Formats: sequence, C-alpha cells, structure tokens
Amino acid sequence: MSDNSVTLAPTALPTFEEILARAMVSSRSEGDDLPFPEGFPLVLRVNPQSFRFSADSSGNEIDGDLLPPSPAHSATALQDHACLQLAARVLRETDFPVAFPTETVYGLAAAATNDSALANVFAAKNRPADNPLIVHVSNVRMAHSLCRDGLLPAVYTGVLRRFWPGALSVVAPKSERVSERVTAGQATVAIRMPSHPVARALISMAALPLAAPSANSSTRPSPTLASHVADDLARRVLLVIDAGPCESGIESTVLDAVSTTTASPCILRPGGVTFEMIRAVPDFEDTIVWRKGPTDVARPVAPGMKYKHYAPRIPVVLFERREDAIIDKKQARLLFLEAVRKRIAPLASDPYSGSTVIAVLRSSEVQNNEFNNSSGVTVVQVALGTTNIDVGHNLFKSLRDCESIDKCRLICVEGVDEQFEGLAVMNRIRKAAGETVFIG
Repeated sequence: MSDNSVTLAPTALPTFEEILARAMVSSRSEGDDLPFPEGFPLVLRVNPQSFRFSADSSGNEIDGDLLPPSPAHSATALQDHACLQLAARVLRETDFPVAFPTETVYGLAAAATNDSALANVFAAKNRPADNPLIVHVSNVRMAHSLCRDGLLPAVYTGVLRRFWPGALSVVAPKSERVSERVTAGQATVAIRMPSHPVARALISMAALPLAAPSANSSTRPSPTLASHVADDLARRVLLVIDAGPCESGIESTVLDAVSTTTASPCILRPGGVTFEMIRAVPDFEDTIVWRKGPTDVARPVAPGMKYKHYAPRIPVVLFERREDAIIDKKQARLLFLEAVRKRIAPLASDPYSGSTVIAVLRSSEVQNNEFNNSSGVTVVQVALGTTNIDVGHNLFKSLRDCESIDKCRLICVEGVDEQFEGLAVMNRIRKAAGETVFIG
C-alpha cells in the first residue's frame, strides 16, 4: 500500500470531526495542489461478514434492508458498522468521495445528487466529463427513485430478479434528481445493485444512491485491492474502505433495453453477467453485444464505450486467435509461444537487453523452460488461471504487479476464447493493449 496512506486499527477509529481536521492541515510545499496532506487516504478495514440483509421467503435480497448489529454481535462487527457509519456521514455531509469495495472492483463514490462531490470524483480520477457513471443502490426502492416515472422499466423485471444484487447495470430513463454530471447530460442513467455486503451497507447507511466509477486514475487497470486505490489516488481521496480483494475483478455488465437503436436488448459493456446468461432469460433471447465502429460514440451512454482503459505503465501486447482460425488448444499454445518468441527477439539484440525483462501473462498452463531460447532477455511467466473466471479475477492485479518487476519493458498477454466470461476478459485486455498479434 502507498506510503501516503494510513491504515487505522479498529481501536483507533477517529471521529468525523477529527478526520476533517486532519484533512484540512496544510503542510504543503509551494505548488502542491493535491487536495489532501500526507497520510491520506485513511484506510478503514472491515469484514464483509459483519453485514447482513433481510430477504424474502425465497431468500432473495433484491429489496432487502440492512440488518442492524445485535448485542450478540462481536465487538469487531460493531466496530465495522461504526466504520461504515463514519464513511456514510462523509458522503452525506461533505463533498469528499469515498472509495469502497464491490464484488467487481473498488469504486469511488459520491452521492448521485451532489454536483460538487461528483466534480471531485472526476477530478480525483482525471476522468473525462463526457464519460458517464453508474449509480449504485442498496434496494429496488432506491433504484425506482432514479427513474423518470418513478419505476424501473418493466422490461428488466426478469433479468433483475435473476441477477440483482449482482454485476449487472441496466440503462433507464433518468429522474430529474440524478445529476447531469452522472449521465454526461444524457436522458438515461445506468443503475446497479451490488452484491458485496459492504457496498450495499454503505449505500444503505448513507441513504443515498452512490455514483461510482472504478477507484483508480483514468486509463489505469481497475483496482481490485484497497492498496491499488491508495497507490493510484494518494492524497486525492479522503477515505478508503478496505474489505479485502474483490471477488470478480471485472466490472459489471451494462445492459440497455430501452434506448438502443436496434430492436433487441444490447450489452453496451460485457462484464460479470455473461451474454449467455442474459440470453437465457425470457424476453432477452435476442440480446446482442454492441461493437464499436470507427465513428461511433460521440456521447457514450455507458462507461467503457469510448476511452482507453485498463493500461499499466508498461506496454501491453495481446496475442489472440484469428476469428477464422481452426486450431485446437495444443496448437494455439504452440502458436502463442512461437509468436511471443518472435515478438521479443528484437529485444535480445538490443545492447541493453541484458537488463531487459519481459512478462508473459498466461491463460494456459505454465510450463518450465518454454523460453530458454530467448537469449539476452529474461522472461517472467505469470499464471492468470486456466478458466476465464480465474483470468478475469487475476487480470488487473497481474497487470499492476508487472509494474513492480524490475526492468520489465513489455507485457505479453495470452488471449482467451470469448465464450461466457471470456467476452468481458477480452474486452478488457483489448483496451489495455497497445498492440495486437493475431495467431492461427
């Protein structure tokens, strides 16, 4: 974690007034225009198991409420609730964004109705103003309040019952109460109910819908650990809620069934809820996936449609199979290894190659001695996993980890097939990569 951040022990929870007083301390050198002094963000650690929600008779929590801690709860659970109450008060009473965990990635939250706080989200990330945000809610009632007619469009009933709470955002006509900053001036808003108990608890305690992009600097790999947030946004945010690693590691799916120019529902951004899962829901059998054209998206409806994303500070090369290639997994593996060797061969003849490291991120099984012939270049292989779920979970963290490999000059990433979770994984790798090598 960044040297700038301070992780607070449970017994050292400061008061709201103490946090604000520390944030306002000015000990900056001339020309220092960062909003917070050294030691920020403050990091509050909580246990997700401290938070529970009510459910209906079938066990569905889609319209459940946060259950208060009972006297039988452990002291740790009571302390965790106090941490989130503190963060919720910051969101209600100040214009300071708060970083928090979701099941997908860490988000940077501000009330979807607070223009000044939202401006601070964009400033902290250096995010373009025309890149809209997703609004996170704790229950269906809050989601309804964000919609133009006070109701979520009925067309979404089936998918919401199936996938909420979870990694699905739906596009709906927006209510006037939603800030124009959230939607980049457009008439629709993307809404999601996260399944992470800490995320839902924070939203519930704040009693506010929270607009939240990923809690990283724009264009950087999304954060799946609190330490990623603290490193990227040191002295740019006040608080980070640390609940450990994110479960998925890939952002939510964005689904539009109300404003597309096609007759079918459209996935604007693939994510944790797959194309195949959505098409299995009645009335969504004809769902399509949006593909960016050369002149598309002057005004994006959802995040991830226009700008470069997910790139580490080291160049990334994607190796993916040609669409028309008919090869089995063994052939694909051999072609990948051959293509990587060819790509890094020029580096071996570089007079400085003795100090060159190449990272190779693998989605197939890693074996020893595969790059022995890469004379003059040290190859570090990183196993992302052998399933698309594992690759998605490990991708962003691995891209960031490569930045800490001494003398690493290039990251080569082995692509995956685009079925199920692979569609979202390849979407993210393509956005991170500055170069693509096709094989097969």
